[in-house]
Amino acid sequence: MDKKETRLRRARRARARIKELGATRLCIHRTPRHIYAQIIGPDGGTVLASASTLEAEVRKGIKNGGNVEAAAIVGARIAEKAFEHLDGPIVRIAPPDTPVPYSPPLEEAFLPQIADVVAKAKELAAY
Repeated sequence: MDKKETRLRRARRARARIKELGATRLCIHRTPRHIYAQIIGPDGGTVLASASTLEAEVRKGIKNGGNVEAAAIVGARIAEKAFEHLDGPIVRIAPPDTPVPYSPPLEEAFLPQIADVVAKAKELAAY
């Protein structure tokens, strides 16, 4: 089995599992210039709400569309648009808005770790 086949197999398995769960999902795509967020319905084909830095209302409040400030605004916008579809609040998991240290041990302590993400996910699951 080559690399492409294994990737496609993994993707099919992930898509089947998502469809089986039938959960409402928050999908986020980030580029260096823009951030896009969508809430996708349990059937997998319905977009319940969407927000991005391309919207005029969001664009006038930010200087750059791909930074933490823009992500916070898009998160607030999607939360207000799809409040009735969300089971819990939108939580920010990000390092402080300061330069990243050069030293590898300091950088590791600075950036969010897997344990941080797991802790926030458990906190939201208990919500």
